[in-house]
Parts: sequence; structure tokens; C-alpha cells
Amino acid sequence: MILSVGLSMFAFSTILGWYWYGETGFTYIAGANKGTIGLYKIVWLVVVVVGAYGGGGAFLKNIWDMSDTMNGLMAAPNLVALLWLSGKLRELVKDFDAKRKSGELL
Repeated sequence: MILSVGLSMFAFSTILGWYWYGETGFTYIAGANKGTIGLYKIVWLVVVVVGAYGGGGAFLKNIWDMSDTMNGLMAAPNLVALLWLSGKLRELVKDFDAKRKSGELL
């Protein structure tokens, strides 16, 4: 029972969090007038209902495949940034270690 309640609360808060991120991004792109925000809310509600209903196994499989692909593609720019910033990180770690050995940092 505790696990079911916890999972339901996590799912609900995740849906609300993603709504907030989406609305903020949509407002940045389309402007902050009531018409565009209202349109976003309607589209979001439709997508949530369709996602909850599913409409069949093949439909849900396609949605999950697309979601997995998009999440995987988000890793690409992050990996490039990690490689690009690795030299700076190495420099900062050496500086930190030197300050710690000299007693400047406790």
C-alpha cells in the first residue's frame, strides 16, 4: 500500500513538473499571452489523456520508442560538452588540490 501511494505521488508530481517545464518553454517561444498558454494547456490535457489511455499496444510502443530515442539524443550534446570542458575541469581540480595541500583550504 505504501509503495502504491508513493508511486502514485511520484507519477503525479512528475506530470506536474513536466507540465511546468513545457509551459515555461512554450511561453518563452510563443509569448506570454493568455491565448497561447490556454492553447498549451488544452494540448497538454489531450496528450495526457491519450497517453494514459494508450489506444492499444502498438500505439504505446511507438510512443515509448520515440521517448527513448529523444532521451538518448539528449545525451549527445551533454557528452560533447563534457569532452569540451574536461580540460577546464582538470585545471580546476589541480588548483583545488594545490590550495588544499598549501593549507589555504581546510
